[in-house]
Amino acid sequence: MAKTKVTSALPDGQADIEALKTRYNALNEKKIQAETKKEAAENRLAELKAQSLNDYGTDNLDELKRKLDDLLDDNERKRADYQKHLEAIEANLAEVEQQHKATT
Repeated sequence: MAKTKVTSALPDGQADIEALKTRYNALNEKKIQAETKKEAAENRLAELKAQSLNDYGTDNLDELKRKLDDLLDDNERKRADYQKHLEAIEANLAEVEQQHKATT
């Protein structure tokens, strides 16, 4: 026996019960997906905080930013020192080459 959809004339702006159920189910599915994503994000945040505590001794974002700034500053100082060192070696090498040319 075939189902017959019974619809009644509803005032403008009102949906029938089946349309409302369909809408509810779609919204409920979106809610479940959002809750699942939220839970996954919270779990990942907890993992990252634990890793941060282990690696850097803190999970405080401001402290981590300061540590990163300190590391970047230290890295820049070391890079600049290395560059100066290489330039000094090049200058010494050029001087030795000049002395060698002068003696030959």
